[in-house]
Amino acid sequence: FFCRLFLVPLIIYALLLFVDAMFRNKCDLRVGLLSVIASFTQLFGYGVGFLRSII
Repeated sequence: FFCRLFLVPLIIYALLLFVDAMFRNKCDLRVGLLSVIASFTQLFGYGVGFLRSII
């Protein structure tokens, strides 16, 4: 039922986001990690709102 290939784009997106945020903030690992968490929180919120508007 669950294909592992589904995770590949999410991992690539998270890595690109992490690296970009980290280098824009003078190689701060904490900022990179927090940016990934914030991004997925925002995407989850938009997804939940979209599903609630449909149902």
